[in-house]
Amino acid sequence: AGLGGNGGAGGSGGSGGVAQVTLDGSVSTTGNDSVGAGAYSSGGGGGSGGTSKGLGGNGGNGGISGYNGTKGNGGNGGSGGNGVSGAGFTLTNTGSISGGDGGIAGAGSTAGAAGMGGAGVVATGGSMVINAGTIQGGFAAGGSGAQANAIDFSGGGNTLELEAGSTIVGNVVSTSGTSGGGDTLALGGDTNAA
Repeated sequence: AGLGGNGGAGGSGGSGGVAQVTLDGSVSTTGNDSVGAGAYSSGGGGGSGGTSKGLGGNGGNGGISGYNGTKGNGGNGGSGGNGVSGAGFTLTNTGSISGGDGGIAGAGSTAGAAGMGGAGVVATGGSMVINAGTIQGGFAAGGSGAQANAIDFSGGGNTLELEAGSTIVGNVVSTSGTSGGGDTLALGGDTNAA
């Protein structure tokens, strides 16, 4: 009697989407999810198993094996979506912005990889982020893994201004170097501008 075939590999979870609009103008946030102009501060839906908060889809489980065969490998979890991303925008946050959590790895003969969390804010050049609220990165593996950066700057010419009430949960990382004059950290004082 022959051996059964190996089970098929589970499918990978989809990546969480980014905010509904790519920022290229001035935007203000005042509530947990509102960014204005129909945008949302959390990423869009992930793949299978994702939600409207930018959570990555969970990886599919490995296929069932045939007689004496090996179970298939689990799929990878999808990556969480970024909360807000773009270039050349001004963002004033008095609410809460967070990246989506990555999906859970699928089980199988060999488990898939967990999905990474999304960043809270990604600015790719010439952007101003004024924060008097909360900005945080999402977590890998459905919320139980490593945290993503709260803010990612690249391309140069970006500024992060911290005002009264600002909370950053996660790292703030600039990879701009000297491009575009580098990036700037500004302290807004103990009261917010009117």
